[in-house]
Amino acid sequence: MSRKEEQSEWLSLSRELRERHRWNTLISEKQLTAIPSLCCWIDIHAFTGLLANADWNLATAQEQGLLELLGYVYGKAADTGFSLKNRERILVLNDGVARAIDLDPPIAPVVLAEYLHNLLWHHRILVGSLRRSGRAIRTILAGGERMQYGSEVSPLIYNPAQFQMNTAFARAYIVDQSEEVEKNRVYIEQNWISAINQEMNNCVAVQENGACGKILILGDGHVVLPLLYDDKFPVEDKRYKNHKLIVFRLSHVERSSVLLAADDPFSLTHN
Repeated sequence: MSRKEEQSEWLSLSRELRERHRWNTLISEKQLTAIPSLCCWIDIHAFTGLLANADWNLATAQEQGLLELLGYVYGKAADTGFSLKNRERILVLNDGVARAIDLDPPIAPVVLAEYLHNLLWHHRILVGSLRRSGRAIRTILAGGERMQYGSEVSPLIYNPAQFQMNTAFARAYIVDQSEEVEKNRVYIEQNWISAINQEMNNCVAVQENGACGKILILGDGHVVLPLLYDDKFPVEDKRYKNHKLIVFRLSHVERSSVLLAADDPFSLTHN
């Protein structure tokens, strides 16, 4: 290594140490900031079993079309055609895609509704396409907070701020692991609603009718996007018996008089 390269490496290391010291100071002084967050988690149902059938050999998995499956799901689930750009980050983890959104500053209800409609439409497309090959997905929407406690990038570590400590992501994953979560369905965890209402002036309303009902995105006194759900139930974290999450299982996206993209209602109940 040349002297110039050594100096460059030392300067890089020096910056990393300074950055680490800065974050450690913020942690010790309890000066980190909690940011309200939403997360959408989409993953391939029973993908571990598919890998096991390939004997956990990626060359075999490729021959069986599993990498083609991953590429297709990634292309739809991580589509950025309608992304919230500067406040959303998308993380691909093996067979799953996590999309995290900051709610500070608040999002306009119409923009949130368009974003949600886009996610649900892509879920529908994925389900319809994968059914022909016997594959399936699941989509979970959850809410919470995130808190950055370290630098995002160092020479050896990639640690995206939106996922460093994100309770919305954690809740979505807990729901996803529940045996009550069915393939090819969409679930909204109650904290998704609570987080939005806390930051966006109660722009989500729930109309209950027993275990069924509607989840309404509201803006300027109008229903921007109406969603139907056909079940509501608690999900228990098996590791912590006193920790239960309430989830709504969506069944339909209804017609919206506000969103041009939502002229036609569609079902979310493919099996």
